[in-house]
Amino acid sequence: MANTNYHRQSTNLPDVVTSVDLGSDSEGLHLNDARLSVCLDAVYELDTLARLLPVQMNCNNEDDFHNARLVVRSLAGRMLRLTSVLLSGLGDEHYSTDELEKIIHLTGASQG
Repeated sequence: MANTNYHRQSTNLPDVVTSVDLGSDSEGLHLNDARLSVCLDAVYELDTLARLLPVQMNCNNEDDFHNARLVVRSLAGRMLRLTSVLLSGLGDEHYSTDELEKIIHLTGASQG
């Protein structure tokens, strides 16, 4: 399981999170600690990438702009993948927590 200490510091989460119930009836979604950790990893990385994008566009010449464009395009693809992981983690039990974690940590086969 991923280390989420940095998330707890930056998002003021309680020291111990064992599960989260979303919904008030039996159809509510239940996230265990591992799945919650994967979702928080995706959110943390999305936040970091979103803060990085404006910095990339501070260009002084055409070559810098071309390079920045390639970086932004690559980051956008990663952000879309992370969004997919987050949505799957929160609402699609078809994907296992291990599968989602492999995508977050770039260790799975499906990194496209």
